Amino acid sequence: MAVFILRNSSGTDLYSLQFETKKTGRSIFLGNTGVDLTGHIDSVDAIQIKGSTLQQQYQQWSKAWRVITAKAGAFIERVMLLRKKRIL
Repeated sequence: MAVFILRNSSGTDLYSLQFETKKTGRSIFLGNTGVDLTGHIDSVDAIQIKGSTLQQQYQQWSKAWRVITAKAGAFIERVMLLRKKRIL
């Protein structure tokens, strides 16, 4: 069992999960519901969060956003190449 601290300084449902013995943490979305956190302190990014609808919505949005940014990244690289060649 680990000691952890939840911080919210933004006034939103976004919290920062920090462990006493680690310098890294993780941002999570929590509403006013019961939430279960399970995982290992050595892999904070892999911690499972159950019971938070906001976190589930964020994870769905984040997955879709990664696809969009991957496509946009390729487009931006192409534009930069064309500018370098003075085609654009």
